[in-house]
Amino acid sequence: MQNLYKDSNKLETLAKDNYCIPPFIMMENAANCIKDLILQINQTTQIQNVYIFCGKGNNGGDGFALARKLQNIFNVKIYAPIIPSAQEANVQYQIAQKLQLSIDSDISLENIKKDFASINLKKTIIVDCFYGTGFKGELSSQIKELFDFINSVPAVKIACDIPSAFYFNADYTVTMGCNKLYLYSDSAKNVCGKILVANLGIAQQKFENFLESDAFLIQKNDIKLPWRTKKASHKGNFGHVCVYAGEKSGAAIINATSALKFGSGLVTLLQSKNSNLNQFQISPELMISNSIPQKTTCVTIGSGFGINNSCEDFLNWFCNSTNPSCVIDADFFYNENFVSILQKLNSVPNAKIILTPHPKELQELVKKFLPHFYSDNIEEIKNKRDQIGKEFTKQFSSCVLVMKGANTFIASNQKIYVCDNGNPSLAKAGSGDVLVGFCAALLAQGYSAHDAAITAVFSHAETSNLQNGTDFDFTPFKIIQNAINLKD
Repeated sequence: MQNLYKDSNKLETLAKDNYCIPPFIMMENAANCIKDLILQINQTTQIQNVYIFCGKGNNGGDGFALARKLQNIFNVKIYAPIIPSAQEANVQYQIAQKLQLSIDSDISLENIKKDFASINLKKTIIVDCFYGTGFKGELSSQIKELFDFINSVPAVKIACDIPSAFYFNADYTVTMGCNKLYLYSDSAKNVCGKILVANLGIAQQKFENFLESDAFLIQKNDIKLPWRTKKASHKGNFGHVCVYAGEKSGAAIINATSALKFGSGLVTLLQSKNSNLNQFQISPELMISNSIPQKTTCVTIGSGFGINNSCEDFLNWFCNSTNPSCVIDADFFYNENFVSILQKLNSVPNAKIILTPHPKELQELVKKFLPHFYSDNIEEIKNKRDQIGKEFTKQFSSCVLVMKGANTFIASNQKIYVCDNGNPSLAKAGSGDVLVGFCAALLAQGYSAHDAAITAVFSHAETSNLQNGTDFDFTPFKIIQNAINLKD
């Protein structure tokens, strides 16, 4: 896993204090990393022009240093409306002036359009060194208008450390020193492009040595797929998933099918009183029952279940099971007794519980359990997922909270794990039901709730990368089919 930090300034200060590396050297190395990326791009796209937009802070200083390093390689121009006020950035500005680099203080849209009209934009790189992590507030209408135009042109776009105010639309974001948690918010996903971490002259392990990370980015080698390595085995060795089928039983069928395809030895659909299972043609691979089978090892409840259906049999099974595990989804978050139910489940010895809310359901969960984080604005809820997850799992130690989104956040044991490898093809009704089945299959096979959530979430997202991420026909059953092609 890769460490994610909220505040890289603390790390830079600690590196300065402990390794005697001055910020100016770090700035030079940051510029070198962006230079290396530009030279790499130049190998496939013959770049002619590099236009760099510099602000008054250290982010702008990186841009002035970059311009100097590219001066004799490309046609380089700097746009800097304000002389830098940050000390190191101002030194870089003075150097650029003395080297007679082209610096233009006019960033009016009229001037930029005029300059851009005279160059081949397909052979141009635009670098955003305008606003760094310290920017607060709203962009001015002039800057928004400027970025709207820049975002529309066919040049390759690189953001230095962070796309300015998450408004500049980058193809690459070169973030300095360490990876940053804020680059993995849902809003950031639209503008960051490919995220690269710049080495500031210190090995990353040394750079991160002084501060505990705020979160972790899940990588492919972190997952544990349920490959069957023991030759002498039978279906009972791989668990039995029981799926509650309620008012909208199609969701339960997707749950059950994905659980079976992801390794569960047996899967049963539990037909509740108001179930509409009889409307569907159900594969003979799936069993149907009116009660929880005796050797069930995991239950899923909530997907298409209905808000206030009876769940006494589920509670009795869970509280009397030796190794109880369940996945809770969708409608169950709106159950009027959900607070007392979850408190009871969490108190059961050896309990393994995974909750998989989408943003609206997370809002409901926050309202019930963490009202001080509640907001009518779902975006505010999404932007606090790291805080919500840590506090929720502090209260409910047997639970792992999977907070779905463009980037999914997983809270486990008061730590946050981020999965960023999904793409828009997953945005389809039933996609979340597949994830529930993946989680349940792994719990049924003996995984911890932590490992089951990490592997299920990453695998679910990874299936979308086995085809074009912009596809609009990626249905739940295609996700399930793609799962067999996953590799550790």
